[in-house]
Amino acid sequence: MPQQSKDHPETHSPDDIYLVLRPSLLKKPGNWVIIFLSLILALYLYFFYIPLPGDSSEAMVKDYAYYIFFSLSFYMTFDKIWDKYTTKYYINNREVRIRTGFITREADSCRPEDILSIKLVQPFMERVVGVGHLEIATSGTDEAEIIFYGLKDPVTFRNVIHDLIKRNRGNHSSS
Repeated sequence: MPQQSKDHPETHSPDDIYLVLRPSLLKKPGNWVIIFLSLILALYLYFFYIPLPGDSSEAMVKDYAYYIFFSLSFYMTFDKIWDKYTTKYYINNREVRIRTGFITREADSCRPEDILSIKLVQPFMERVVGVGHLEIATSGTDEAEIIFYGLKDPVTFRNVIHDLIKRNRGNHSSS
């Protein structure tokens, strides 16, 4: 019996490949490095700041240390959480789709048979934490039309999409 999904209202047969993914919080590990370095800077300024003779700004520097750390960490953490909970990636036999947004929604999709290439990108820091992104180019464009950012184990998802492409092209050629 076909199953219905709340997130994806089309009906699916049990043999469909169907995934709903969200980006990882480790999407850009470099941002976590910046948060860590800002913490070190804030702690250094707070505990080890030595004012110059005649300088009475020690309290002000300690306040700035707090502002630097908390503003950077709040912004970057909020940005990561916002991306995680407002972005979804869908993969099934009929389409590969990305949906973003909370108030204003955007969706990009393509049919698996239109996919020409899938590029796996894992910069050094992303590779260390096991995260990467897939850039999917279709027959209608020269560059990546759909980009899945922040995938945990992106090699597996690349292989799933390759299998989906083979499966769909096989179904269309036998029809």
